[in-house]
Amino acid sequence: MTDVPLRDLKVLDLSHHIAGPYCTKLLAGFGAEVIKIERPETGDPLRGIGPFQGETPDLERSIPFLWLNTGKKSVTLDLKSTTGRAIVGKLVAWADVLVENFAPGVMARLGLDYQTLRSFNPRLVVTSISNFGQTGPYRDYQAEEITLYAMSGQMNATGDPDREPLVPGVAINQYTAGLHAYIGTLAAIRQREQTGTGQQVEISIHEGGVDNIEIALVNFLHEGVRSRRSKHIMVPWRNFPCKDGFATVICAPFRNWVKGAQLFEAPELLVEKYHHVRGRHLERERVESLIQPWLTTRSREDIFHAGQAQGLAFGYLASLAEAMVLPQHLARNFFVETDDGRGGRYRYAGAPFKLSATPWLQKRAPLLGEHNDEVLAGIQEPDLDKADGFAGSAETVLPSPKAGTAAPLPLVSPSDKAAGAKAGEGKGGALVGVRVLDLTHSWAGPHGTRLLADLGAEVIKVEYVGRLCLLRGGIVADRMYNRRPMWFQVNRGKRSVSLDLDDPKDLETFFDLVRISDVVAENSRGGVLERRGLDYAGFARVKPDIILLSMAAFGKTGPWAAYAGYGATMEAMSGAESLTGYCGSPETRRIREIDVLNGIFSAAATMTALHYRQQTGRGQWIDLSQLETVSHGLIGEYLLAFAMNGTIPERHGNRSSFFVPSGCYPCAGQDRWITMVIRNEREWRELCALLGKPSWQTAADFQDAHVRLNHHDEIDRAIAGWTSKQEAGAAQELLQARGIAAGMVAHVDDLGRDPHLRARRFFESADDGLRYPGNPIRLNGSVGPISWRGPDLGRDNEYVFCTLLGRSQADVPRINEQAIGTALDP
Repeated sequence: MTDVPLRDLKVLDLSHHIAGPYCTKLLAGFGAEVIKIERPETGDPLRGIGPFQGETPDLERSIPFLWLNTGKKSVTLDLKSTTGRAIVGKLVAWADVLVENFAPGVMARLGLDYQTLRSFNPRLVVTSISNFGQTGPYRDYQAEEITLYAMSGQMNATGDPDREPLVPGVAINQYTAGLHAYIGTLAAIRQREQTGTGQQVEISIHEGGVDNIEIALVNFLHEGVRSRRSKHIMVPWRNFPCKDGFATVICAPFRNWVKGAQLFEAPELLVEKYHHVRGRHLERERVESLIQPWLTTRSREDIFHAGQAQGLAFGYLASLAEAMVLPQHLARNFFVETDDGRGGRYRYAGAPFKLSATPWLQKRAPLLGEHNDEVLAGIQEPDLDKADGFAGSAETVLPSPKAGTAAPLPLVSPSDKAAGAKAGEGKGGALVGVRVLDLTHSWAGPHGTRLLADLGAEVIKVEYVGRLCLLRGGIVADRMYNRRPMWFQVNRGKRSVSLDLDDPKDLETFFDLVRISDVVAENSRGGVLERRGLDYAGFARVKPDIILLSMAAFGKTGPWAAYAGYGATMEAMSGAESLTGYCGSPETRRIREIDVLNGIFSAAATMTALHYRQQTGRGQWIDLSQLETVSHGLIGEYLLAFAMNGTIPERHGNRSSFFVPSGCYPCAGQDRWITMVIRNEREWRELCALLGKPSWQTAADFQDAHVRLNHHDEIDRAIAGWTSKQEAGAAQELLQARGIAAGMVAHVDDLGRDPHLRARRFFESADDGLRYPGNPIRLNGSVGPISWRGPDLGRDNEYVFCTLLGRSQADVPRINEQAIGTALDP
């Protein structure tokens, strides 16, 4: 059998639509046995949502379903029946994990609440995903993706400043929640090995969305800065028209700008006032006008490679068709031919990240009820006669030890922590005992290691004084690098040690740290660290069970391995950006949460490798391509639709493919907006009453979404006429009270005083007494605590050198203020 990282896990999947199924898709892909429970005859409601394979509606041909349910088994049960619940009870006894994303209260009404499930299997981990969490004032609010995007504050940053905010063409909140659920599930399983009991993992899709704008939010909480839709602060940092489309021109890494600017054949760009980020920002229009003539005469690919040759993170705007044949994807075998259950084979996106010892399993999604006989064969009818909710007594259904399962390995082997303090000493959480050496920079990598720190890992940030991380800012005077709220947030709970890995003595110190650590995380492009011997082979020589997380922009292999990339690069080249734009506009728009998404993926990859090491004692190398994670975690279903049907969806702005009306409408006040989705005829009648349009309730042209589509503009004008007289928060409450999925476009100051986030204690205080956004992954009902804010530069030098490595005080490095440089310096 192929060695897979989650081979020991048994998962009962009661989820539907996107977030839950994406979590269980990942579990299945990495080897867990996943049994999906579906309704008889109709199955997961996603089976009824297109596009459909061959453009023919069919329960077995829904492309979103085929994408989100690979590798699972399908069993049909009526959970409202005594027999159905009794069978679930038997399966609960068998399972390690149950994943569900019903609305809060539904599981209790079915007799499947957590306490009942726990009484039959105390070791069960129950992962519950919901729009707003299991508690709080918004618990029962109605929501669609646009509602969650608006209320989380993300929508306020997406779109044009002189137009209404814009929802992405991809379900970023749903996929983010699925990733958080995956991480939380593996964290709870790890904690179960410490405590012997399971727990409930709670994921609020809304809180995950709020976490996506952590930097904007913490800047407001600490400094009162109110951000909104605007052009990127860095110049140039956007798509520019070129000979055959749009080129993505990124001025970073900033140290390469002066050399790279020679490309544009405009001598004025080389004058000193444009050398630094601040100078280019102050004269945006002039800088961009100097760039444009050169771009106009060249193709996207020529610009991409020319910029990368100068060390700049250029890219280009790719369509889905172009994304399918990117040379980097082809070289890394990202797409895998997979059968469809009927003899056909199609190219699916494969592994979201590559594990050197434990490959991804690529299997098709199940037919409805395909595994009924196989799964239910061992459940006898007499057992079900006794059932009322569950069958039998606790004694008859508790699971016996799984055959062939070895006793779990110690969480921390003695050799790992032979020197110094234990990893995570003084902290709580599922990852206590795990030590991470963090070589990452900018946002994506640090966000991922921040999630690990939030879960209890000891994360040691290795900092190079000569070029500090971008999040420390660009000002050295008065130690401003120790005063940046964004640094405090993204690196909270971590330690800081200053090392120069080009110095042989410091390099030796780093390898000494590797010997007593569990994970090394880095996000440098291919070749940067490898030239110093900082690769998996070198680390494994000194620590055979080490886990190395590499998260280069394009991965560590393939023709683009040495290329640089930021979120804007990945979003454009993956094809994701091609799906977002205003209705009727030929131009695309960025969504800007790509860095956080890739950070979450890196934490998911690390948790996967840690679970495997826990079971086997073996480490491995994770080769994570941020281009591939964006492709897998945002647009896998769209890439599959293109592979199956050759179709590319139209950009529809804030309108829905299924519901009419759907949109974003002005409210009273400056830049205040509310989103609204009408999903059924009851909601339509409620809206008509509010708008004073009783005739629309009975008119033939307005009776269902299909015919209302022809009148969308007229309906939008009527809604805007009503909403423009309403305060956004009051309109949200009024519409939600009528069961309508409505949510105001929250600003950061709205989130800071949001009653739901306050009631759920989402914000946590750190050692500086200031508030920070909490972790969207709740274990045992808790989001914290946050140990401390992001550390001052070199704060833990003495701890690392003396306590961990047993060196003398004389060996502790001191910060030379004259030697400090920043990532913003040329």
